[in-house]
Amino acid sequence: MMRLAEVIAEFEPTLLARYEHQLLPSHHRALAALKACRSRFAPQMLATCSGCHAQACLPHSCGHRACPHCQHHEAQVWLQRQLQALVPAT
Repeated sequence: MMRLAEVIAEFEPTLLARYEHQLLPSHHRALAALKACRSRFAPQMLATCSGCHAQACLPHSCGHRACPHCQHHEAQVWLQRQLQALVPAT
């Protein structure tokens, strides 16, 4: 499966060449966050297994509200709340 960061890296130059004058600073920040999300460019954290005490450096996620990797769980929770609020009718 192709990651969103790979899509952004491939098509960002074309996007910027065509629309850079229309993009807001928040758009540029979003692209940068999504491109670095869980990549080797993201800040790293040291995780330790409580069972075997093995350690590994893991990249941080970006946490951006538009990131499908970071916000998938929150989106699912929101969707379940909306479905529960529906009126039971056909």
